[in-house]
Amino acid sequence: MNNTITVIDIEESGISLVTGYYLNGKEYILSARHSSPLALDPETHFFDAKQVKETLLERRNKRRESLSDGHFGATILLLPSEGFLSVDSKNGTTFVAGDRISIPDYNSCNLRIRKRCENNAGASIVSVIPFLFYADRTKYKTFPLGAKARELGIDSDVHRISHTRDTYYKNRMAQVGTKPYLTFFSSYARTNYRNSINCPESYLNLDISEKECVLTYVDKGRLRMTAPINNGGLGIDYFAYSASQELKISKEYSRELLETFGFSDLDGFPYQSDDLFTVPERKKAFVKALNPIVEFLQQTKISGIPLILTGEGSKLVGIKEELSRQTGLATNVFSSPVIGAKDPCYLACLGAIHLSSYEYQPTPAEGKNTQQQYDLGKDPLKRE
Repeated sequence: MNNTITVIDIEESGISLVTGYYLNGKEYILSARHSSPLALDPETHFFDAKQVKETLLERRNKRRESLSDGHFGATILLLPSEGFLSVDSKNGTTFVAGDRISIPDYNSCNLRIRKRCENNAGASIVSVIPFLFYADRTKYKTFPLGAKARELGIDSDVHRISHTRDTYYKNRMAQVGTKPYLTFFSSYARTNYRNSINCPESYLNLDISEKECVLTYVDKGRLRMTAPINNGGLGIDYFAYSASQELKISKEYSRELLETFGFSDLDGFPYQSDDLFTVPERKKAFVKALNPIVEFLQQTKISGIPLILTGEGSKLVGIKEELSRQTGLATNVFSSPVIGAKDPCYLACLGAIHLSSYEYQPTPAEGKNTQQQYDLGKDPLKRE
C-alpha cells in the first residue's frame, strides 16, 4: 500500500511505533507497539542512546513479524515536548506560477519562511505549521489548492529545537537505517488529532504518562506552549511514590492502591486497611501528590478554558474530578476511538497519520522514495 507510513514517537514514557494509513477521512492502524520507559543518560541528559537504538530495532523486528514489509517505509518522527523552544509566527508570500494555486506554490512559500528563520543561532527548524492561507486577499483556513489567484500567502508557526537535540535525534534515526520525511513535536501531533475530531478551539491539555506530565496550551487551534511540569519527573510513578511516603507503605503497595482506587473516596465508606489508615487518609495522600500539577496550572494564570486529560494517567479513578475541583477548570478525558490504537500512548501517532494527509505534505510514497537507508551493520556515530 503506497500510502502506508510508520510513526516513531520518542518520549520518556517509551517509544511508540505505529504503522497505518489515512483513507476517506479516517486513520487505519496496521500495527501499534509501545516500549517500556526510557532511561536518561546521566552525562548527556538525553535518552540513553544504546537503549533507544535497541528499542527501535526490537520494535522493528516485532513489526516484521506482523507485517510482510520489514522496513520502516515512509517514516514520520515525533519529538518529546521538552525540546520545544519557541513558536515564531512568520508570513511567506509567492507569486503563483500559473493561474491557479498548486503544491509548488506552497513549497515556494514554505522555503521562504524557512530561509527567514535559518539565522536563529543554536536552533534548528522542526516544522513549519500553516494556520492561515491567502489567495490574493481572500483568507482560507485550509490550503486553497486550485483556487484562482495571482499570489499565495501563508501565515505559519515555526517550531524549533536546539541544534544539539536535533543532531541527537537524527543520529538515533541513522542508527536504525531511516531518515524521516516529516518531523513534528509529539504535543503538536496530539493537538492536531484532537482538533480533527471535535475539540474546543482553546484548551489546556495535561498528558499524564508513567514518568512525566506534559502541559500544552492551545489557543484558537494553535499550539502556544508545551512543557513537562517541573522539567519532568512527575507522572503515575511519582503519584505512587509520593503517597507511599505519606502513608509509610511500600511503593508497590501504593501503586496497587492507586490503580485500584485512584483519587476516589468511595463515598466516605468507613474502611480501614490492615495498615491502619482510613479511606480519607489514603485519598489525602494521593491528592497531595497532585500539588505540583495544581500549582503549575495556577501559575499559568490561564482560565476560562477547559482542561483536557490524556495519557495513561487520565484513566486513574477520580483524577478528572479532583483536578477540576482544585483548579476550577472544566475537566474532561480525551480517548482514541481508533481500533488498534485505543491506548492513550498512541494519540500523537494518530495525529501524525492525520497530518500526513494534508494536501501540501509530501505523499507517503514520495516520502519513502526520498528517505535515505543506512547500513544497519555499522554504527555511523562516535561515542556521544
